[in-house]
Amino acid sequence: MTKILQEALNYHDRGISVIPMATYLDEEGVVKKKPLVAWTEFQSRLASMGEIKRWWTKDPRALIGAVTGNFSNLCAVDIDRPEALTHFAELLTISKIPTSATPRPGNHFFFRPPQNCPGGNSTPLGLDFRGQNSLVILPSSINCQGKVYSWLPGLSLFEIEPPPLPDAYIKFIQLSSFSKKGEGFQGQMFQDGNRDNSLYHTALCLVKGGMSENEIYQVLANLIISWGEIPDPKWIQAKIESALKRQTGRDGNLTQQVKDLISMTSGYFRASRIYQEIPNGNKISIRVILSRLIEEGILERVGKEDGLFRRIEKDEQVIDIRQKSSGEVRLWMPFKLEEKVKILPKNIIIIGGTPDGGKTGFCLNVASMNRNTQNIFYFISEMGLDEYQARIDPMGIDREEWHSKITTIERSSNFSDVIRPDALNIIDYLELSGDDYLKVGEHIRRIWEKLTTGVCFIAIQKRYGTDLPQGGIGAIEKARLVLSFERGIVKIVKAKNWRDGRSNPNGLEMGFKLLDGWRFLESGPWTKASQAVKIPSLYNETEKQYKQAKKRIGKTELVKEFEGICS
Repeated sequence: MTKILQEALNYHDRGISVIPMATYLDEEGVVKKKPLVAWTEFQSRLASMGEIKRWWTKDPRALIGAVTGNFSNLCAVDIDRPEALTHFAELLTISKIPTSATPRPGNHFFFRPPQNCPGGNSTPLGLDFRGQNSLVILPSSINCQGKVYSWLPGLSLFEIEPPPLPDAYIKFIQLSSFSKKGEGFQGQMFQDGNRDNSLYHTALCLVKGGMSENEIYQVLANLIISWGEIPDPKWIQAKIESALKRQTGRDGNLTQQVKDLISMTSGYFRASRIYQEIPNGNKISIRVILSRLIEEGILERVGKEDGLFRRIEKDEQVIDIRQKSSGEVRLWMPFKLEEKVKILPKNIIIIGGTPDGGKTGFCLNVASMNRNTQNIFYFISEMGLDEYQARIDPMGIDREEWHSKITTIERSSNFSDVIRPDALNIIDYLELSGDDYLKVGEHIRRIWEKLTTGVCFIAIQKRYGTDLPQGGIGAIEKARLVLSFERGIVKIVKAKNWRDGRSNPNGLEMGFKLLDGWRFLESGPWTKASQAVKIPSLYNETEKQYKQAKKRIGKTELVKEFEGICS
């Protein structure tokens, strides 16, 4: 397997829609790009691994093109001019950004797109945007002149997650005139006679954005190369030190910096995180600002622990009940569960089970039973290739058919980053460690927010003798169907969308035997459970974990959250 093919598959595994592209020289000697396949369909679906292998086997020199926008959860800012880079730095409030170097030379900066991502466009300043249904070349592609697209050290998509596209840049592209590209950047930066001041101004903007000295050095060096000179390390270091010295001696609108950081948080955060992100900020001043934001209703303190806060989320989305609904997602499941419940778009289904209780068997059956009607993405976290093959082979499905109809991805965390919004997603399983059981509800909420018309089955471990999985009430809050597997019994713990409004499936159970790791042999019909659903505690945690949680965030907060979920 060639290096470029392996990299294309790696991007595919990350959830990025990739296609093969080529470059060529036009009559004026300008490098142009073109896709090698019709790519409209790949704006809404991932190519299969088989398609990708065929493409790069046919043309091993093909460049890797990424289809940007909401489907790939990726967009890019394309900058080829030094003055444009300086202007872009002024729009940033974040430090770590996945960044590649392009052959012109220039840079691609990668971000998470906003909802309803705008399409790609060119701006008068050269801050070009690759948005909804656009194309961008990914490293380590090589163009027709032998020049390479490469990641800056430590700034690849596989080392850091893309941050959200800055609001300031979104406003910029909304207000900019895209028909006056030839006007250029006002101010004529980096001209003979003012390059020293321009370089210092760029360094100062990057310092304000929180970029590290090493990363600023790389940007300034690329700027100097772009105007045809050899970078002078002493000159670059002098500009960086001057910018750092000036920034250290001024407040730099500390309140706004704190607000910008908080606006990108969800769930709980600690004051120590603010100190780390704003290293030049005075800690006392930051604490005063946090107290002021509490008075303004932007933040609230969490529990008894000092320095723990939560941003009050006031965002809301009005639902128009008059619009046409998407309708039921027709799925087949073991135990004929589709006769008991309906699965609707955006539904979360939780499969809680003891070790070897049948969780994976259930997930494999859901994938197999729907492989001809659904676009399926199966995420595995603990099985290697040999074990996965050993589980599939007894099912009697050819490996080639399974591979072509079910996309399998190895993944153990941050599933919301790669979930397919309009597909059948199966997570086998959601691993929890340390105090992750306190956050499982947050993990599942992020997955739910990512879904549009798709659904997600999530397998989670559970302890013997309880009906809720790890994470307890938090794990099932967003779920429309919750199942419990233990010692040959499957129980319906929670069912919200009844197939028959007069027949309540909650609390029903069925005995079974699991054969060959996948075949469920039912030992009788659904019957009322012999014991009611057991909810031992809020998070279904151990006694030691409960004591630690009580110490961290207070019993009052645990009880309030429990009552809020159950009301």
